[in-house]
Amino acid sequence: MASLQQEPTGIFHIVFRVDGKRYKRSLGTKNEEKAIVRQDEVAETIQLIKRKKISVPDHVPIAEFVLNNGVIPSVPPPPQKKYISLTSLFNQFFDAIPEGNIEKSTLKMMHTHKRHLLRLLTPDFEIAKLIGKDMQEYVNTRAKEQTQYFVGDASNPQRNRRLVSATTIRKELVTLGAAWKWATTASLLSGRFPKWGLRFPKTDEKPPFQTWAEIERQIEIGQLDSYEAGQLWECLFLKASEINALLQYVKQSANFPFIHPMFAMAAFTGARRSELIRSQR
Repeated sequence: MASLQQEPTGIFHIVFRVDGKRYKRSLGTKNEEKAIVRQDEVAETIQLIKRKKISVPDHVPIAEFVLNNGVIPSVPPPPQKKYISLTSLFNQFFDAIPEGNIEKSTLKMMHTHKRHLLRLLTPDFEIAKLIGKDMQEYVNTRAKEQTQYFVGDASNPQRNRRLVSATTIRKELVTLGAAWKWATTASLLSGRFPKWGLRFPKTDEKPPFQTWAEIERQIEIGQLDSYEAGQLWECLFLKASEINALLQYVKQSANFPFIHPMFAMAAFTGARRSELIRSQR
């Protein structure tokens, strides 16, 4: 019913059958007396199973049940995740940014975003429980708020107010998404940042012009979708070397001879396509 085998290493293994299936497991001992005791225990458990005095639960492997003397192995409770507030997330995120890794102006703007997020989501908000509903409520609330900006010269500034734009709200959520992504790499959070499916107010405001590297960085840290990334690429600012490379590509790939000079004129003068089409020699 249950037999012992001693391996060349000296370790005893036990061999037994249950419902016609053969099992072989290590007993983890070189002591023959201990191995015989375990053999008797296994044989007794198998007898209890055959006599239907005990039954093997569906979710427990048979060999494990037999070796555990017919007792269901206790499953330790899952570890409790540490509570992390929104304030704690931001504090740890900004503390982890190396000196000089982000431009000071960008860092200052991210702290401004942080203040709005803390104000509306509340400082003690448990960030692990953040869901799309919370994000949408944030978007809706911010879209109803007004922001102020100044027009005119420095000697006579005039304060104007307007509703917070979708672009501004998206930037605020990008900052939160960057903190979330950092927290996942630090094993403080798990799962994707819940920003998919959010609806923003309509706006005509375009994001500022940015270099190729700046846009790629925003896409990476903000986990932007194709639409959000497309909005940034529409405002790409090319450096002189990149413009030259683009013109060289156009010159080699153009299907018609007028396309390259048309591109070059637009690149070096800023003329619009409609103006170029209407231009004459």
